[in-house]
Amino acid sequence: KVIPIIPEPVCVTPPPVCPPAPPVCAPTYYGMHPDDFNMLKYTIENRNFDSSRLQIAKQAIDVNELTTAQVKELMRLLTFESNKLDLAKYAYHKTVDKHNYWMVNDEFTFESSIRDLNYFLGHG
Repeated sequence: KVIPIIPEPVCVTPPPVCPPAPPVCAPTYYGMHPDDFNMLKYTIENRNFDSSRLQIAKQAIDVNELTTAQVKELMRLLTFESNKLDLAKYAYHKTVDKHNYWMVNDEFTFESSIRDLNYFLGHG
């Protein structure tokens, strides 16, 4: 019986290398998180006076960013045109999609408010 001194080579195929799974990330929100925004709307809706509603909206704007759509929703919660205009001006600098800001014009009743906002934005 012959026993080889050097064992025969054994070929082992390595298992396929799979790319790493992409990290699971939390969704990205632009503007206020929808849950927080709904709570803000609820708080505003429970105030009787437009001045109180505007004040609460401004408090939230000071510490959050908004989308144009969110600004429009807040404007709908106000009764007086002057307060809607005040809110639109106040929120502009905290709006993440300024290129869509023309959409807030839909919330005004008077053309003079649209002109005033455009002047404020430097377009008039």
